[in-house]
Amino acid sequence: MLSLKPAFLFLLFVSSSALAINVGKVTTIIPTNADTTAKEIKNEADSVRIVSISAQRISSPMDEGIVINPEKVDELLLTPTRMVMPAGTSNIVKFYYHGNADNKERYYRITFVDEGVSEDLDNGSQKNGKGMTRAVVSTILVVQPREKKIDFVYVAGKMTNKGNTSFRVNATGTCLKPNPESPSTPCTKNFYLMPGTSRAIDDINVTDNHFHLGIWDQKQFIPVK
Repeated sequence: MLSLKPAFLFLLFVSSSALAINVGKVTTIIPTNADTTAKEIKNEADSVRIVSISAQRISSPMDEGIVINPEKVDELLLTPTRMVMPAGTSNIVKFYYHGNADNKERYYRITFVDEGVSEDLDNGSQKNGKGMTRAVVSTILVVQPREKKIDFVYVAGKMTNKGNTSFRVNATGTCLKPNPESPSTPCTKNFYLMPGTSRAIDDINVTDNHFHLGIWDQKQFIPVK
């Protein structure tokens, strides 16, 4: 999962645990070699929920990211955009990318509006159903570049992403400030690094022999140190 701060922000309005529905992972990725992906939505409540789904192109998932216009009208399509989910059921939302095939990574805010309904709708009378307990949550959809380039530099405890696609950094080693209750337990840091950004690996002694560093691109692991 992409961490919310400070490396890769997902603009969540409420946590998924606050919803009756479970939207799964915060980040969904359409990899370079695919044009589609799917996300499972679960209704973990004991009542019917109405879920509406929409997508917006954003300039960045960071704090400074803003909503921008897509380059094509049908750049990203999703289905369904609205579903009625009985208690304890699940459904699949599918995403289709029809945008430009270039070297640019793209980001979309996927917003789920989760509403409870009255007993009238629960009994099948949709005309009299009234929305209740409305909650909103946003996740991020990342479309990797169709022409992907992974490139990075590690110097003196700092990772820099010089490529054109985000990747997950995994670092483990001796803690600079060990836990007094478990001083031998190693520290681990996981974070996503966007193209053109850098991040220092804090809290871990990067100079000793127990320090290990690598990056993940989807299911591919690339050792760094």
